[in-house]
Amino acid sequence: MSALKLAITCLPTPVVKWFVSKFEMHPHLSEEATVVIDGNQVYGKDKIQFINSFNEATFLKKYYVHPENNEIPVIIDT
Repeated sequence: MSALKLAITCLPTPVVKWFVSKFEMHPHLSEEATVVIDGNQVYGKDKIQFINSFNEATFLKKYYVHPENNEIPVIIDT
């Protein structure tokens, strides 16, 4: 029983990453993604900061575009 417990708690890193990836809330973005905020494409440090913040987010809310809504639209093209 101890050997089974040890085998389960000491899994190799690739196995753990595979298992955890099955429960991710959203896919991670790569540096090649295009980010457009309010009709303007974002470049450089701002783009990298946005992508890093997106990748580190735990939960994302889905917003639908409504004309009466004052939200700034963000478009991510992967």
